[in-house]
Amino acid sequence: MTGRSDAGAATIAVLATCAVLALVTGVLAELGLATVTRHRASLAADAAAIAAATHVSDGAAAACAAAKRLLAADGARLVSCAVDGAFALVRDRVDAPGWLDWAGSAAGVARAGPDPDAEETGGVAPPS
Repeated sequence: MTGRSDAGAATIAVLATCAVLALVTGVLAELGLATVTRHRASLAADAAAIAAATHVSDGAAAACAAAKRLLAADGARLVSCAVDGAFALVRDRVDAPGWLDWAGSAAGVARAGPDPDAEETGGVAPPS
């Protein structure tokens, strides 16, 4: 029998471990960016719905134009905008950043308007 040398085995084990760690880091980075993109879409929709609800008295077209301007400033695009009385409903999309653009986009939706439980005289809802 000839004796085999295990010289270099540790190098292979270290390289394999580094490859696995790099893969895990990449996956976690992608998940983090996807989560951030989803939150950006949600926050942009919230802000746009508030802007639209603020301009609802100027008409539906003006309210949706205000929402569209705000979404463009946030790096999002308007998918739909609807005005129902004093309420505005906004749907938007935010594209994934840079090298994640293959993953598509994240959607956001928000509704804004006056508090239906607010008192007529102060506009402040009673404490719950």
